[in-house]
Amino acid sequence: KHLAIHGLSIFDMRLNDLKQHESNVTALWTLEEELPNTFMNYLSNLQGETQDAKCLQREIPELSYFFDRLKHLEVDLLTRELLMPKEKVIAVFDRIKNFENIKKKCAAKSTANK
Repeated sequence: KHLAIHGLSIFDMRLNDLKQHESNVTALWTLEEELPNTFMNYLSNLQGETQDAKCLQREIPELSYFFDRLKHLEVDLLTRELLMPKEKVIAVFDRIKNFENIKKKCAAKSTANK
């Protein structure tokens, strides 16, 4: 969550050992590059836990924004831009705090539609 919202600034990088610093920076850049895919995989896994694939997107409307953005714009955007604006990322994480309730709502809606 914090990495998605604040970026690499959450890490305390000290210059005691330049070689180690370069290695750390490279590892962090790799982590930052993979973050949008990791974020989307996490959301997809949560979506898979609901009985209706679209229910999570109905309950967390910001998800559609990110799914569409990743699907259609990944080639045209820098990796760090895929998780913008940060307000939407924060909203997703705030709503996910209630994931168990969302799952129950999805199950109830799925049962009611049968």
